[in-house]
Amino acid sequence: MNIIVIGCGRVGSALATILSADGHNVSIVDEDESAFDKLPQSFCGKKITGIAFDSGTLIEAGIETANAVAIVTPSDNTNIMVAETVRSVFGVKNVVARIFAPRKKRTYDRLSLRSVCPTTVGAYQIYAEILGAQVESRLPLNNGDFELIEIPATSMDEKETKSFEKESGSKIVGARTGTRVVFPWLGEKLDDVKSWIILAPTSHLRSIVDSIVGGA
Repeated sequence: MNIIVIGCGRVGSALATILSADGHNVSIVDEDESAFDKLPQSFCGKKITGIAFDSGTLIEAGIETANAVAIVTPSDNTNIMVAETVRSVFGVKNVVARIFAPRKKRTYDRLSLRSVCPTTVGAYQIYAEILGAQVESRLPLNNGDFELIEIPATSMDEKETKSFEKESGSKIVGARTGTRVVFPWLGEKLDDVKSWIILAPTSHLRSIVDSIVGGA
């Protein structure tokens, strides 16, 4: 894919490095040339110095053939302005913007901008870590509003799993049985379950862990 990263701070430089290492054609833009010092020597993408919302800068970065644009500057106003320009002027549909200040999320949502808030995601990730070994793995979703978690299993039959889902507001999406993951919603049997894979609201995470692990 041809991907443009706007902003070469800590997030932007890390993202550009990952994308480049994965074989994508990457251009990264920043108005401060010294920002590119954050990139490793192995980075083989294109570095563009210029104002992010300037059409000339975007064209130099390859916006006319871009498959995706990630806008990750430390300014919400800049991120929103660039996202709107990229979508409306150049017609790029795959646009993701960084939310710098969490209170700005509603603005992004109102403009129907796909966005990620590292602050919120990080905070919820730390919160989940505080739960300790009771949660074997976790993946924050929707800016941390939900978590895909894996919890050591306690015995639950079909009736009990449905009751658990209703009471907790969560969804059991899978179960690990030895080396396999089975999916109850496909009618697969839940024999010798080692752990449950659950899609859960982060706000309910503590009570969900307590109800499963605490009742084991």
